[in-house]
Amino acid sequence: MRVEDVLAWREALTCLSDQHFFDLMRMYLGQIKTPFNKQRLIEELSAFLRKSGTRERLVSALDNLDYLVLSAIQVLPVPTQQKIVNVLAPSLSFPDVYERILNLEERLVIYREADGGDAKRGKDFSSRRYAINPHLLDALPDFDPLSVLTAPSFPSQATHAVLPVDDMALAGLYSFFLHSDESPRNDGSLRKKTIAELLSVFPHFPRDEQFPDMVTVALRNLSLLVVRDGSLLPDAARWKAFAETAPLERLAYVIASVNGRYDRQTLQRNAQTVMDFVGALMPEQGYSREALDRLSIILTELSGRDPAASGRGRLAELLGEEASLHHAPQVVSRSLLELAQLFALVVEEDGVFRRNSQIDALLIPQGTPPALVVSPSFEAVLMPGSQLADILPLVRFMAVADMQTAGQFTISRHSCSRAFDQGETAQSILRILEKRSSQSLPGNLLFSVKDWYGSYSSLALFHGYVLTVEEGRRVLFTKGGSLFPLVRRVLAEGVYLLEADSIEEIQSHLAQAGFDVLPTVHLTAPHQGQYRFSRLSTDGNAAVVQSHQSFSPDVGLWHAREKDLVKALEEMNASPEIHEALMSRIERRIILSADQLDPDSVRLEKLEARGVDFLGKVRVFEHAIASQSLVEIRLDEKEGSPVYLGRALSLEKKTGDALAHISTEPSGEVVHISLSRAVLVKRIRQSLFSPL
Repeated sequence: MRVEDVLAWREALTCLSDQHFFDLMRMYLGQIKTPFNKQRLIEELSAFLRKSGTRERLVSALDNLDYLVLSAIQVLPVPTQQKIVNVLAPSLSFPDVYERILNLEERLVIYREADGGDAKRGKDFSSRRYAINPHLLDALPDFDPLSVLTAPSFPSQATHAVLPVDDMALAGLYSFFLHSDESPRNDGSLRKKTIAELLSVFPHFPRDEQFPDMVTVALRNLSLLVVRDGSLLPDAARWKAFAETAPLERLAYVIASVNGRYDRQTLQRNAQTVMDFVGALMPEQGYSREALDRLSIILTELSGRDPAASGRGRLAELLGEEASLHHAPQVVSRSLLELAQLFALVVEEDGVFRRNSQIDALLIPQGTPPALVVSPSFEAVLMPGSQLADILPLVRFMAVADMQTAGQFTISRHSCSRAFDQGETAQSILRILEKRSSQSLPGNLLFSVKDWYGSYSSLALFHGYVLTVEEGRRVLFTKGGSLFPLVRRVLAEGVYLLEADSIEEIQSHLAQAGFDVLPTVHLTAPHQGQYRFSRLSTDGNAAVVQSHQSFSPDVGLWHAREKDLVKALEEMNASPEIHEALMSRIERRIILSADQLDPDSVRLEKLEARGVDFLGKVRVFEHAIASQSLVEIRLDEKEGSPVYLGRALSLEKKTGDALAHISTEPSGEVVHISLSRAVLVKRIRQSLFSPL
């Protein structure tokens, strides 16, 4: 037990409102003697908690939901109330989690730090962090919090599923958009015809019409696809940099870009979260949806961004604005688990999720050159097993026809012309084909490629920057000269067509070569900078290494004690009001021993009203308005019926009825509910650590 933790716990108690502070002391210490001294009472409560019997009873009363809350507090970097709810909400209702957090406060198991660690004391209550009572830490059983939250449910067989976007598919997409002249709609989305063609060419894509749009959005957000002259085309330089990353990294970057266009740092962080998600999954294990939902939220928190917010920053917002100017499409935001399913990182069957064993193949370096079979009909079959960098030179002059385990392509005048546009020649294309082909190339193909290039090169139309250079400095632009890489084509003696995207890039090269006077033009293209994708870690996040030890709390001892406490209460013959209040404390596991069954410690207040008690329901709701409390309203006792939890705003009384207006949690939506129809109106106690 660290001294600083004990001091933080004591400070949190000191900051309680007088009402909450003295109610708490009476519940555990009984009647308080005057004069009141908060520090002395806190020391008495500490002594009470240091007793081995007290700690053993507190711990024995902890059930599965309690340990889920405690695990969330231990795993989350900033365990605020809302973030604990976010982790547990996928499988548990907001009212259940919210009320259990407040209950654990009353039971002295957890507390909320006085200042949240990063807000001025009392200023931002919602940002205050929760912590486990330091007096209980060494009394808790040994459990792995991450395993409690995200452990697999049971062993399972290995699962093999085709990855819809592997290196072969990426190369096929490059070829599809390079050779098909597809133009997006005005809003940036794909046309129905394009979507139909993509689903036909890529049969391994999920049968979801949104998937082609989703992949295209990701490629556009990565600037791998750009709109030029109304057509969606691949950016060759960007693809070259993308191909330098590892296969699983490429897939992580694509998944991370589905939901938006981000700055480089945020993109890398989001892609790393995808890698960490995959790394945290054990092979041949089955997971529940709840476990993977929690894992994705925890990883998002550990990455340093808020899953409920965009987390994109001003630079990313500007990038998004720029994308919108270029008609970048908008897609429905998907959770990490949804994306993991769509891209087959995990496979779901009968509600059980398993890691796709095909992922392991992406982690093994593959250096197999592409094996190509070319027929006299100009059809080419590309065998699987090659990486993106090896396939890209081929698809520059081959149009994709069908992309399954092997890729089927066609070589035509049009597809070769696109390669000629990018600087290829008949010789370079045939050299690549001869190197990759498993047999001799058909004679008619050799003749056709040469003939196509002859027709293509008889006319030349260029667009770009042209630089004229005086004779004395032309040596810098010849082979071996420092500026030779800048030359795309020599148009005439001393006249050069440059390989550059912007005037700034040209000026930078000239300045490095020693030119003190730099040329300029009136019309400039935007500088795109260097193309680089940051490398990602494949080791996984050290914070999410699970022991996967099984853990199930034994509450049998507590249930036996609970029966004894109920029996002792019955023998007291207390008034109905006192009996009800003390019974509520027993049910909430606040009373640990019969010594706490003290009628004088009870402050009577009506917290709930049911059924036909219309006036009682009205009084409970009015008290909630006055105390700014949350209320829980149920319209039906049936299992699964809606439960409304929210802040009580106002009450509109009508003849024979009253309309309750509440702001629901956590959405903030205002709803209007008839109290005459409600089967339960319950005021939720405020947190002990609410602002003064």
